[in-house]
This record gives sequence, C-alpha cells and structure tokens, in this order.
Amino acid sequence: LAEEGGDPDPLWRAVPTRSVLCPPPGPPPLLTEVRGEVCAVAQTGSTASTRSFIASSPLLARSFIGATCVAHVCSASTSPQSARMHGGPVPSESIERVVTSLTDRGVKAVVFDFDCTITIKHSGGRVRKDRLEAYLQDNVSPTFQSLLPALLSSPLKVGVATFADGFKAPITHVAGEALVRTHFQHYFGNRYQEEIPIVAAYPENYQTEANWCQIGLAGPMPTGKQYHLELLAKRWGLERREIALVDDDAANIEAANKEGYVGVLVVGRAGLQLQDLQEYLAHKKCRPL
Repeated sequence: LAEEGGDPDPLWRAVPTRSVLCPPPGPPPLLTEVRGEVCAVAQTGSTASTRSFIASSPLLARSFIGATCVAHVCSASTSPQSARMHGGPVPSESIERVVTSLTDRGVKAVVFDFDCTITIKHSGGRVRKDRLEAYLQDNVSPTFQSLLPALLSSPLKVGVATFADGFKAPITHVAGEALVRTHFQHYFGNRYQEEIPIVAAYPENYQTEANWCQIGLAGPMPTGKQYHLELLAKRWGLERREIALVDDDAANIEAANKEGYVGVLVVGRAGLQLQDLQEYLAHKKCRPL
C-alpha cells in the first residue's frame, strides 16, 4: 500500500507469487465505512490526497467498491514522525488491552496470515533450504511476537491461514505448513506447535477437478481465505462472527467480511503492527458485513 513518504506516484505492485488484478490509475479502490464516514486505504496516492478525494466526492468514492468495514486509516497522522515502523518494543499493557478488547467484542479465535503479517519478509510461498537461515533472520513482527503468548494465555484460540503451499514444492525447498512450523520453531520453540492449527493452501493450485478433489472440495477453491477459515471454524466449533482474520491482503479481508468473519487489515508490508489492531478496536461500529 502507498504510504506517506513513499513514491510520489505509487503504482499497484503485486506479490510475484500471487495473481492480482491491477486496476487502472484512479481513486483508491479499497473503501471502508467507520462511524458513518467513508475512509480509504490509498493505493494510488498519499493518505492526505485520499482524504481530500473522499471529502470532495464521498458518493463517488463509495461507488468504487462499496463500504467494507475492514480498517480505519484516515485518522493516521501525516507527519514523518508518525511513520509506521516494525521495530521497537511493544508495551505489555497495550497487548493486554488488545486481548481484552477482542474478547469483549465476542471474538473467540484469531487467525493470522503468514507472509507480511506474522513475518516481515515475504517467502513467495517457499524457501530454498540453503537460504532458510537467512530468511528466518529478523523476520517476525515484534507485535505478533508479543501478542501470540498473550493470546494463548487467554481463552482465545489462534490459527494460521496462508497461501504458502507445499503443493508440488521441490525437495530443495521448505514450503506450506512445514515453512510456517519452521518459522514458529525458530522464534517460539515447541511451546505452541500443538496449539496452533495451520491451513496452507494456494487457491490457484485447486482450480481443476483433479486437484480440488484431493482436498475434499466439490468445486474450485475460492480465491480468498474462505476455505482456510471454514476449516478452522469447523475444527473449533465456532460461528463465523466469532473468528477474526488478520491479513495484509485487502481482498482477503473483504472476502472474509462478506462471509461474516471479522476482518483486521494489516496496513503496509512490514508485518502486523500494534496500530493495525488498535485502529480496528477503536471503532465500535466496525462489524462483519
């Protein structure tokens, strides 16, 4: 996503391993409704220019995609000092407030995306074994690293939904669930391995009958995280409204919201930030569609 201090004319950039439809230049495509106001995450301009566009043409802004309650970014400061950073300690009292607020809102499970949410660097879905050590180095969100123990010490359940997929991965690489488990082993040891279910599947691999039948689907896998979330919901015996997806892909958040899940958007490509959770929790009207 374009952020303050970024390129003067930022363009859409797709992760190489994912198929992303790139819209033409124009007003921002992802819109949200918070406290009755339409806000946006700017992909085609700075947050300042985005606010200006919405203020001048709110109805036009809404028409691009409709109001989707996923995140609130319009209140972010535009000063350089307020730039989002992935480094630095995360206050324990802030983490505790997040866990308490999630529980108070009826959330019973939190599902995290892997690449650029739990991690800071994108794996591309697989990592060469001879480059694994370098990949793991300094590659975890400090917020996630502080949040995970707090979540698992509470009644909340935790899962991972990732597009990293071991489907036809060469033996020279670590991929899919094995990659996520290796990452968790590196940063958390064996403490949480049995407590965290991981659903690792890249939808494009399951668009033919021969492939989707292998995983028990009756048709093509949806292009978002619906398949992943449905498996976890059944495993936990939870309603969709009781599960929150935390993801850096706005399309995944929108799809989850439409299915009735809670969506928390990770803004930027530097992993989960405390601000992402605080911005969601600050707006009581933010509910699944």
